[in-house]
Amino acid sequence: MQKISSYGYRRIGMTVAEQFDKNIGGNFTGGFFAAQKLYNIPGVNSLLLTDEAGLRMKTAKAKQSFQRWLEKTKPDAVLTADPCIPALLRELGYRIPQDIAVAGTGIDVPVDAGIDQHSEAIGRMAVEMLVSQINLNERGEPEDPSRILIESRWRDGKSLPVRKKS
Repeated sequence: MQKISSYGYRRIGMTVAEQFDKNIGGNFTGGFFAAQKLYNIPGVNSLLLTDEAGLRMKTAKAKQSFQRWLEKTKPDAVLTADPCIPALLRELGYRIPQDIAVAGTGIDVPVDAGIDQHSEAIGRMAVEMLVSQINLNERGEPEDPSRILIESRWRDGKSLPVRKKS
């Protein structure tokens, strides 16, 4: 959100599949609202929780909900975790990035700008953890679970060009 704002976008929206966000403990929606407060980002516009299955199946209800959100909030940039959003924008007649710039939260969103979550590094770390557990003859859920974070990085792309750096 901070990077998108620094690129000159003033009406930033976010879309994420509601069930996906619930499955990960509200991390996307929490990050969206936290970014507004922590970085004092002007123009953070609106969050839309989508019905991903409806968007994938292109149901009229899901498309209408998305179109109403676009018409109401008029975002100039959208950050999305939903891989269906770029195609749906085009289907609704929007040009990326001329009408709405788009950034993705991972490689499954088919745009070139957004967050690089370093999937290969995550995979390597998962294999290392599994090998360690096998070598230590550990079975089942650990008594003291831990988390390892592989930091993400921003990647520039044509789907969200710099308007002006602030």
